[in-house]
Amino acid sequence: MTPTRVRRAFRNIRPSLTNPARVPKPTQPGPGRPPPARRTATLPPATTWAKPSNAPRPSSNAINPDVKEQDQHLLLKGACHIGANRQREVGCSGRLWCVERTCMDVTERELTNPWEGILVTPARGGDVGVLVLGGSSGRIEHERTRILARQGMTALSIRWFGGPRQPPGICEIPLETFTEAIGLLQTHGARRIGILGLSKGAEAALLTAVHEPRVDVVVALSPTSRVWCNVGPGRDGQQLPYRSSWTWQGQPLPFLPMDDAWTPAEPGNGPVAVRGWYELSELIFAHLLPAAEIAVEKARADLLLVAGGDDAMWPSLRFAEQLAARRRSAGASVHVISREDAGHRPRLPDESPAQTSQRFLYGGTSHADALLGAAAWPHILHALGGQELP
Repeated sequence: MTPTRVRRAFRNIRPSLTNPARVPKPTQPGPGRPPPARRTATLPPATTWAKPSNAPRPSSNAINPDVKEQDQHLLLKGACHIGANRQREVGCSGRLWCVERTCMDVTERELTNPWEGILVTPARGGDVGVLVLGGSSGRIEHERTRILARQGMTALSIRWFGGPRQPPGICEIPLETFTEAIGLLQTHGARRIGILGLSKGAEAALLTAVHEPRVDVVVALSPTSRVWCNVGPGRDGQQLPYRSSWTWQGQPLPFLPMDDAWTPAEPGNGPVAVRGWYELSELIFAHLLPAAEIAVEKARADLLLVAGGDDAMWPSLRFAEQLAARRRSAGASVHVISREDAGHRPRLPDESPAQTSQRFLYGGTSHADALLGAAAWPHILHALGGQELP
């Protein structure tokens, strides 16, 4: 598989949402039948949301399987508590569009403006807010967000590329996307702000903390210590020439490009490990490294770094150690949690196992990735909550 084929695999990283058409039901009641009452869809039983199982989890289309996620929106007019497994209109000033539903001890809102996302708040409220960022999959982290909300945090996950009015790939993404999300958490009562990001989401989290003093803590899963080039096309639909993944105040951040002379070690057209591509690019473009380093020593936020030594996407454990060295040299706090046998996708307690990819190898094993997540979990909770470990 050539670098061109690998880039093509990155191009369509957002899964398509397709739904079969169905014959509409009649709107008029039959002879002798009373007029129908207004119908409200019922969510699956609360236990399917509160406890993981082997059964498939409800998708974002659970409200109405005939409607795409981006069409399932109601104008937000004000907050109200509703019973478990129910759904109704809510709202405020009209800037956000969502569906609100309550399940177990959290209230969930699906957002569609200014970005698609999910906001989950604990029923009893809380002063900790966490922004949850996925990686290059482009998905909204529903499961991880719900798990954090059940720990008493206001948790928000957004689609930060590939959505309406956004670049189709990770190309020149404004870091203001994430600072705006921080503002939303604050409007919902969050006084301590954390960002938990995976992979490219960890890159975004670290850079946001460098530029945004409102961030109190960053939890970076499988992080990088450098700013990398775009993954996928920009707004112009072009992937080449390489550009920065990020901008701040309209200016692209210095970055490392990829060396297209690299070829995968895996034969055929199966999934590939691209770690070697990043390592080669570091060597070829070593003269660009100083400008592309993420200056984490400038961030006022605390840092918790979680990485596996068997990461096949990029050398996240080495990157984590580089980030930690920069923090320690400045006398700033940092904590690293690692396992040599874990891969790119650590799984937190109660999360489903990561799905196998047909395009990329991530390294590690399901067992090792779960052990890494379990080891990091108490540190994550204490870091986000602003507490010292016992």
